[in-house]
Amino acid sequence: MNKKIFTEKFKLSLFIKLSIVMIISLLASNIFISALAMSIMEDSFIDSFTIANEKTLNQISDKFASFNTTIASVVNTYRQNSFLREYFTQDISDQTRLFKVCYNMKTYLKSIEQTSSYTDLNVIAVGVNGRTFISSGDTLNISIADLEKHPITVQSKVNPSKIFYNYCFPGITTNTKRNHVIIVTKQLIDPYTATNFGTIYITIDESVFSNMYGGIWPNGSKIEILSSNGMVVSSSDKRLVGTMDTIMVKLSAAHIESGGPYTNIKHNKNDGVLIAKYLPVYDMYMVNIVDKNYILKGFIESQPLIYLVCFFISFLAIALVFLITRRITQPLTHLVSHMRGAKNGNFTKVSEVRGSYEVRELQQVYNIMVDEIDNYVNRLVSEQKGRRKAEISALQMQINPHFLYNTLASIKYLSWQGNTQAVTDTINALILLLQNTISKTDEKITVQEELLNLKNYVAINHVRYGSDIEVEYSVDDDCLDCLIPKLIIQPFIENAFFHAYQKKQEGCIRIFIKHRVDKLICEVIDDGDGISIDRCDKLLNKKYEKDHFSGIGIRNVDERLKLIYGEEYGVKIISKVGVGTTVTIEMKYEK
Repeated sequence: MNKKIFTEKFKLSLFIKLSIVMIISLLASNIFISALAMSIMEDSFIDSFTIANEKTLNQISDKFASFNTTIASVVNTYRQNSFLREYFTQDISDQTRLFKVCYNMKTYLKSIEQTSSYTDLNVIAVGVNGRTFISSGDTLNISIADLEKHPITVQSKVNPSKIFYNYCFPGITTNTKRNHVIIVTKQLIDPYTATNFGTIYITIDESVFSNMYGGIWPNGSKIEILSSNGMVVSSSDKRLVGTMDTIMVKLSAAHIESGGPYTNIKHNKNDGVLIAKYLPVYDMYMVNIVDKNYILKGFIESQPLIYLVCFFISFLAIALVFLITRRITQPLTHLVSHMRGAKNGNFTKVSEVRGSYEVRELQQVYNIMVDEIDNYVNRLVSEQKGRRKAEISALQMQINPHFLYNTLASIKYLSWQGNTQAVTDTINALILLLQNTISKTDEKITVQEELLNLKNYVAINHVRYGSDIEVEYSVDDDCLDCLIPKLIIQPFIENAFFHAYQKKQEGCIRIFIKHRVDKLICEVIDDGDGISIDRCDKLLNKKYEKDHFSGIGIRNVDERLKLIYGEEYGVKIISKVGVGTTVTIEMKYEK
């Protein structure tokens, strides 16, 4: 009963505090009505100023649209250059033909620089065969492999029909004069076959952008070109180029969505006005920020007494609101700061918090939620452990019976021949293989133990089918005592033996195990028949359940690795018909 009375009093206390704030706000609003006329005049003055700036932004936007048309024309010229396509796709061994192709290609592309209105463009084209063409004669300051992995290339390959504009410092060529550049990226698509034969990169000095809007903005006014992720691509204040300003992007997006003539903001601790336009082709925002003090510098000031009274009332209201709100929100702030630890996975209960009824209710609900999360995590961990153990047991039971039948038949045949040494070696290899794959229930074994299993398995297959298919091993010394899941490499060796050499009668399977950063990389490489790209895609696709490596599916192995180590690990397959197949298995490096 006492607790209920206390709660009711606390609710009443909170109501009184809020009432005080409301009363003060009403009194202040009555006083500020006298300043309403001044405010309307200010808004009218700002409206007229922003209308003029809006028209200027529209004119600049037209310049950017025209510039994009020029860029599209350059890209199209490269795309339609048959000599460039041949240079980027064909392996030209004839030096005379190669010289002719290069000469015609450069002569044709040189005309772009002579006809383009923008001469400060440097075009870099990289073909699918690794060849490059740079219009300025510079060299790349980044390797072709790294350039292929660069976000600007990956972004372009995801959407090959689109032109992308990205800020880059200091660029991708060795030209030291270019510090702040914009890189245009586009995939080169053959207009006749619709196939990709390379990537084009056009580096543009930031001054090209700034020249489109430079010289037309007075003091107190600033313009910025911002990418959608907040990077300042160009600015009238050169110190800001290359910095991040995500807040300004959010303000610009909100302004455009609101549809208003301008947005009031705080900029550099001063009141400012923001006008923005979105450039969809560039995926950038053009932002004009004007200091209010500059806009209103000629504005007739009101009587000093009115400002003095307004200041006094504002100060009093802010002080009262601060004091009252502090008492209300301090417990809530403590609760929020504690809950913030949950972002890093630190789910702990909140100790007793002194505060309002609502804050204590929040604390109770949060503590209940933490209990539920703890229970759920514990159940999930237990289920995952059970699933992994069950999966290992299932894999151990998937030894192909035909393998045992054929091995025993081979032993029988060797005994008829009187080759007792071969019989003994084969039986010993089979015993060790069965012991390590079926008898041992350990989830992980060392690389050295897995190699022993592989060698025993290979020895048995050599007895059964002969030694036309050789197996070579290359293992780094620091990998021998690493732990890996059991039955990870053997299925791929088995698949190579029985499927990779249908047309070819002999060959070599090579096994490489190496340590790279925090990963253990296992590669199984054969020089067999190879498989098509479509077949490679199907092997790791969930839709194709019947694709197996001798009873143990590739997807089973891939999902098992992801379950144990995470999504960044697993199996990758690269193959070429008539050349061979490379299987790469990535695991966590652990001793």
